[in-house]
Amino acid sequence: RSITLHGPGKVFNLAGLGISWAIIPDPALRRRFRSAMQRLVPEACCFGYTAVQAALRDGEPWRQELLATLRDRRDQVSAALDAMHLAHTHPAATYLTWIDCRRLAARVGSVAAWFEEHGVGLSDGDEFGAPGFVRLNFATDHALLGEALRRMAAAVAALDEDG
Repeated sequence: RSITLHGPGKVFNLAGLGISWAIIPDPALRRRFRSAMQRLVPEACCFGYTAVQAALRDGEPWRQELLATLRDRRDQVSAALDAMHLAHTHPAATYLTWIDCRRLAARVGSVAAWFEEHGVGLSDGDEFGAPGFVRLNFATDHALLGEALRRMAAAVAALDEDG
């Protein structure tokens, strides 16, 4: 009684091609899914099929390099946040880190807005039901991420100096 959805959108940046697949072992559930899908999901185009075939056939070396890069970025983020004494997730399967800024929120109000005033755009945890938290997407250029982390550290240090 399960449906497994999969696609190359995030890994191979093919989301715009609208190609994905569902693995549904149960025949009755598969029929119900197909019926519902006809109203919601457009058919994939031949370009999408060709792109996903190329990605799955030839993209493994690139995917492995991407994973290594994301692990490096994650570790860069964790080290910087540890130095700022901000609790955070250390994700194993995503490029998003959640940062616990509740101690900052008590002093600055909206942490996302405060960091934005210091030149760093983070997703506000309020939008995800997690007030006092912010979300950092680290799937970006090494230098850009380093600059964002430097700005965050400077903002936190200045706040800590103010008492």
